[in-house]
Amino acid sequence: MKLVRALRRIGEWRSRPGLSLLLALVVVTALDDIRANVLTIYEGIRIAEEFGPIVRFAYTDGSHVLLAVVATCWFLGLQRAFRVAALGLLGLVTFFLALDVGLLIAMLGKRTSQGGAFALLWDAALVWTANVLIFTIWYWMLDRWKYDRPERLATTPHDFWFPQQEIPALGGEHWRPSFIDYLFLAFNTSVAFSVTHTQFISARTKVLMMVQALTSLVILVILGARVVNIID
Repeated sequence: MKLVRALRRIGEWRSRPGLSLLLALVVVTALDDIRANVLTIYEGIRIAEEFGPIVRFAYTDGSHVLLAVVATCWFLGLQRAFRVAALGLLGLVTFFLALDVGLLIAMLGKRTSQGGAFALLWDAALVWTANVLIFTIWYWMLDRWKYDRPERLATTPHDFWFPQQEIPALGGEHWRPSFIDYLFLAFNTSVAFSVTHTQFISARTKVLMMVQALTSLVILVILGARVVNIID
């Protein structure tokens, strides 16, 4: 009986809205930790000595605390609190992403050897990957949540317009975008710097798209050109 009850509870958790979002936030937080410990741009920066306790806590443990709050709200079924905490965590990791891009640009003049070029290339790859995943979650949170609330689906304006929504034969009559659709959208935005098969409808998603494309452009073009210049 206990096994059946446990399996039933697991099934309830899997069907609860926000599971994919929670898992994505776990991955992004882990990637943020990896960048903090692996990126060469942080060599010589001693957070413990150069910043105050509040900034130090926000930088080292803030994302972990927010992730714990997000997971707790999800397990307890507190959907509104879950969304607020998820937005707070996503805003924090987005700030760290902007900080990493700024430090990458600031460190360009100090990369003069081939070793420095390959370190810069590694740093850029990690930051570019984080850029794709973070904006995937932004697109998911802004657009997908209304599908979990049927009472808002008919009255909430669209943020994106997918081909499957215009042509039901492509995805079925009751097709809804999944996490992989937003990941594909964010990946294409970071590679092509433009709209592909999916249209950005709302003003907020257009702003996010421009920020993501600009970030990717800085990483791929400016940093890539610097790497080639150093190697040559």
